[in-house]
Amino acid sequence: MNKKFWLYVFASIVFMAALPLYTVKIAAGGAGLIGFILLLLIVNPLYMVFLGFNCGKNIKQLWSIPLIASALFWIGAALFMEMSVDGCIIYFAIYILAAYISMVTSYFIFHKKSDSDTTVKVKPVKITAFIIIIAAFMAFIVIGITKID
Repeated sequence: MNKKFWLYVFASIVFMAALPLYTVKIAAGGAGLIGFILLLLIVNPLYMVFLGFNCGKNIKQLWSIPLIASALFWIGAALFMEMSVDGCIIYFAIYILAAYISMVTSYFIFHKKSDSDTTVKVKPVKITAFIIIIAAFMAFIVIGITKID
């Protein structure tokens, strides 16, 4: 395993397990509720899109990182947030979907070959805009699903 693999695993532990623990157990009252909502609807989806996008650059070695991060979310949500199994499954599926969509997109962006067989680079503005659009789309899906319940 390379350094990036372990770096992403450590970052996933922080974002998907340690932040929920801090939010629920240490932050009290309304701050904990606001933090919980921010984690579910903004921080975790953005992290999964970022993670998938970066793992797409080296998809052969880092394909399992989104699964590990989503599993850590499931464990953190079950242990620290005391979420129901249905809620965990919904968010687990959305996070994996967001990560793998951005991973495949990143793979095609950075591995697309031109006629001269050189890697085509995309401007960072386009990448950032793409990540924001995917994150907003996933946030709308999450909000729509939570309103159904």
